[in-house]
Amino acid sequence: MILDFDRLMYPHLPEGWSQPYNLDKIRQAYRKTFLSDSGRVVLADIAQRGLLHTVSFTGAAPGTDFNEGKRALALEIIQLLNPNPIHNIIGEPNDGTNEFN
Repeated sequence: MILDFDRLMYPHLPEGWSQPYNLDKIRQAYRKTFLSDSGRVVLADIAQRGLLHTVSFTGAAPGTDFNEGKRALALEIIQLLNPNPIHNIIGEPNDGTNEFN
């Protein structure tokens, strides 16, 4: 018996996705979601909750580690949306390739 590992581990993925990390399809899905007006509001909330505009240091290792995990996830989402995510964080001028500035 052969098990379809992708279907077992990722039953929510649409048919036709042969692997859960088909990066092009994942990027397209993220961009479609976050380019909407509601998506931009959610993305701003993720940036705030991910502490992207503040320090994550708490003075205690467990708290800082937790905050760095939140930050890592927020940065990963931004990276999926834009191959050059640093422009979103440091505010470099929009050169026409970044829809999120």
